[in-house]
Amino acid sequence: MTEICVIDDDRDMQRALRDHLELDGFKVREASNAYDAVRLIEYHDSEIAIVDLAMTAKEGLSTVLEIKKRFKQNVRVLAIVDIDAQALGLAHALGADDAVPKPVHPATLLACVRKMMRGSSSPGAEI
Repeated sequence: MTEICVIDDDRDMQRALRDHLELDGFKVREASNAYDAVRLIEYHDSEIAIVDLAMTAKEGLSTVLEIKKRFKQNVRVLAIVDIDAQALGLAHALGADDAVPKPVHPATLLACVRKMMRGSSSPGAEI
């Protein structure tokens, strides 16, 4: 079973993403900051990290950087971004493997995750 770590400081968003992913058969862990995310990813061998770039105090940005630094290509990063070209460019510059715009549509999220599992780019926002 694929392990996914959802990183968002909004507990309601964490739960919504978890619920959609678990309904599709994924094992989901939740974190609200980079420190907890790295610990969960290490301990549970998560394959995918879904990170909200808009977390407070630039926590989303530092989380993507820390995950890519520590886990290189072993963990794919799906960034959740505001709908604008600047946010999509930032996600790419930070090393995210793909990005989906807010508001996150469950079908798009699941399609992106499935594509990441196959190692290809997703139908989300092209980055």
